[in-house]
Amino acid sequence: MLRKRRFLIGLAVAALIGALFSLAFSLDLLYTLQRQSNDFFFQAANFSPKAEPNDKVIIIGIDNKSLTQLGHISFWSRSHYAQVIDKLSEAKARVIVFDILFAEPASGDVELANSIRNAGNVVLPVIFAPKMTDSPILRQTAEMYDFIRPLDVFAREATTLGHANITPDKDGVVRRLARLLAAAIALSPRWHWRQLPSISAVQQ
Repeated sequence: MLRKRRFLIGLAVAALIGALFSLAFSLDLLYTLQRQSNDFFFQAANFSPKAEPNDKVIIIGIDNKSLTQLGHISFWSRSHYAQVIDKLSEAKARVIVFDILFAEPASGDVELANSIRNAGNVVLPVIFAPKMTDSPILRQTAEMYDFIRPLDVFAREATTLGHANITPDKDGVVRRLARLLAAAIALSPRWHWRQLPSISAVQQ
């Protein structure tokens, strides 16, 4: 009788623990706790006096001043980007990484392609994105995922391509980056991580 009672109590406790874990998973409580703990440790690491920015990495952004002078970015001649590449090459930048997707023709394409070829160290992005396509199997329009790539005139001159996808967590904070994305038989790694300590990047 005592053994049976202990068994029932143990079973009830196990069921209660299971129910609590199921509730926590359904409400993302454990994931939220994990995110908060990760943020705490990263912030604590930044308090260290040794946590200095790497002065070998330069980010060149498109600021409001540039937009005021040149207008909306979609109307820019790509000769501006060519000039940036030329200047970075003169400064002996080891790697030049863009996160701007040159997927449509525009003015200045010839100048940009020439600068990419002459530099010999330019990395261009691809974007992993959904697209609608007609499926003969499903006999309806289906959502498929594929890579949006730069124009061939740029892709063949670039030293390599890498995906530039960033997926934030539910709270809008980016805590992880995919090293590899796949669509059908196409694979795209993220930019070469071994080169990152000495990258000069052109960022939108």
